[in-house]
Amino acid sequence: NIDLKIESTLEADIKVGEKISGVGYETVVLGVFRLPNTKYTMHGVTSNATSASENFSYKPLSYMLNFVEFAKGKAVYDAITSTGSDLIINPQFTITEEDFILYKSIKCEVTGWKGTIKTIK
Repeated sequence: NIDLKIESTLEADIKVGEKISGVGYETVVLGVFRLPNTKYTMHGVTSNATSASENFSYKPLSYMLNFVEFAKGKAVYDAITSTGSDLIINPQFTITEEDFILYKSIKCEVTGWKGTIKTIK
């Protein structure tokens, strides 16, 4: 493992817009199989979502089974792409989990403020 620390002196001018929201769902069958099979992960405090690799051979098992984080990633992705924002300012998450005998349903709702990057210096 290589630990890297990169610092930058860049300053971003971010325009804060209206309130935005997004929803993400996960369905887990038998505790390990996900439906549908698209994964999104969140990055950063203000949250940016990107599609995650389908190859988890290099990731720990705890990451592979963190279905709530995948639902969060989908919710952030939904909010960002549906509003054309660059990031979410002050994201707040509401997680609802329903357990059934053979499957679990996870719903994540995110709300926050639309952030648009005007310039980076």
